Amino acid sequence: MKIGFIGAGRMGHRMISNLLKGGHAVVVLDGDRDARERASSLGASLVMNVADLVSGQDIVVTMLPTPDVSLSVYEGPGGLLAITPAKTLLLECSTVDVKTIERLGEGARATGAQLIDAPLTGGIEGAEMATLTFMVGGSTEDLERAKPALQSMGSRIVHAGRFGSGTKLKLVNNMICATNLMVASEALTLGLKLGLDAQPMYDVIANGTGASWVLNTYYPLPGVVEGAPSSRGFRRPTFPATGMAKDMRCALEAARSVEAITPLHNVAEGLLKLYCEHFDTMLDWTAVSTMFGSRRYFPDLPGAGMPST
Repeated sequence: MKIGFIGAGRMGHRMISNLLKGGHAVVVLDGDRDARERASSLGASLVMNVADLVSGQDIVVTMLPTPDVSLSVYEGPGGLLAITPAKTLLLECSTVDVKTIERLGEGARATGAQLIDAPLTGGIEGAEMATLTFMVGGSTEDLERAKPALQSMGSRIVHAGRFGSGTKLKLVNNMICATNLMVASEALTLGLKLGLDAQPMYDVIANGTGASWVLNTYYPLPGVVEGAPSSRGFRRPTFPATGMAKDMRCALEAARSVEAITPLHNVAEGLLKLYCEHFDTMLDWTAVSTMFGSRRYFPDLPGAGMPST
């Protein structure tokens, strides 16, 4: 397939690499010079504007950092919705809020553009190993058209429902992920204060009723789970705190729009916001766990504790 790709960042360039490995011809647009050079080194072609990107493509994938950036790329006289040929399928893989994806859907219907939402989960490792899970919102026919590209980047494709359903499912997933980590961090810090050690707590919880993918992957105490961000001092982030805070804010807005009762999420979203205001947002998002008092494990970590009031 001929694929245009906008957004060759932390996740995007790994997805581009796997598209190329899958035999697709990939053309990349990104405003960052380092991102362009990285994509070029993988074998992708480069363009400098949207018009050149969409020309002759079967699919155009967008992987962008914020809802505002997505809107700027899709809307306007020179945006994707206005100038993409009708035969080209647009895949919005960015995580955005519900209002934004609905707005893009309305724009696609108005211009006749073919658009599906296909956000993903699996993090840096999933993007690297092509084991991402895609949550797709759109028609069955459009999903079938997108499958060759999605299968090159991921190992699981879930048809969430009509357009916009993928975005909604992604917000629900990340809401569970972030809240789960904070509950685990709170409980483990209690264990530390009661005199328990990190390893036996993990050995029991990971094999008991408190087990979860989040605990097994992101265990917030170091030296226990190899590969967990905590075991490398939360450096080399899989996902930045600002990104998770954005996703939690989008989920909170979605909850308010339908009057959902989400007290646990409200607290988790507030803690992530507090972390981003006071602490090192260049670390992995799971460093938010240090706000619960696990400072003795990270004596050199900036902001490893609650801010003073």
